[in-house]
Amino acid sequence: MKRTLALLTLAMLITVPASGESEYKKMARACSKAAAAPEKAVKSCGWLLDVSTLGERNRSSVHYLRGVAHFVLEAWEAARSDFTTAIHFQSRNAPAYVARGSTYFQQERYEEAIRDFNLAIKIQPNLSRAFNNRANSQVKIGKYESALGDYEKAIRFRSKFITAFIDRSLANRHADRHEEADEDIRKAMHISDGSAEAYNALAWHFATADHAQARNGEKAVTFAKRAVELQAIPIFIDTLAAAHAEAGQFEDAVREQKRAIELFETNDKEDSGSRMAGLKSRLELYRSGQAYRAGPEAPPAGQR
Repeated sequence: MKRTLALLTLAMLITVPASGESEYKKMARACSKAAAAPEKAVKSCGWLLDVSTLGERNRSSVHYLRGVAHFVLEAWEAARSDFTTAIHFQSRNAPAYVARGSTYFQQERYEEAIRDFNLAIKIQPNLSRAFNNRANSQVKIGKYESALGDYEKAIRFRSKFITAFIDRSLANRHADRHEEADEDIRKAMHISDGSAEAYNALAWHFATADHAQARNGEKAVTFAKRAVELQAIPIFIDTLAAAHAEAGQFEDAVREQKRAIELFETNDKEDSGSRMAGLKSRLELYRSGQAYRAGPEAPPAGQR
């Protein structure tokens, strides 16, 4: 979900009165940070949409970014509405179709998600994220062969797409192709660029995958610790807590989850709602001696 389209320069593209230029730029910057500070982005994007001088392309982009912010906040209907409006103003906006499809996925409306991913691929045939997310949707309805074909295409268009290897590994598990699943994880580990994001993705898979043979608490803890060492942010500490839980280390899981919540409250004072609810619900799981289970995911640009 790190895409910002062209909105980092939005303030340079709209007509603004000289007296209000700095305010426009300020709002454009805040709107473009939809994933990092979603509640502020919702307000800033809304402010920009009240500006009559926005052209259709920029209006589409602002709706897209506000949709991303709503998505991060798990406000699915608001997100879907914004992505639909983004498509209305720019009918060939492939990322907006991917984002709306991802929202349908989160709502468990998998057929509708697949239709949007189809449209995105028709517009942009090499869009790896669309193939990966369509594959995740097909896994959910049991179409493993079709899903595996889409993962292959996602990887063909983006050879170091670590999320696709991890997701395909889980699909292979469900299709009882365990050797292929192991090979996908080996490839994901091999192409890992040593970034915190890559370590976190691997840790999340080993900790929370919804297939028992995919999980490995020891590896999850190892990768999660590497991610946190590089960047101690709430989402990575949340993964570390899940890893400890998978390893049966529930005291450590509770401690790290509390740390994630404290950091979230400190760093994201303007955010609230579903993200905090998710952190707290996992904390209660760990307190009761249970691990967290997820599965393949489909955020607009790869962030859970």
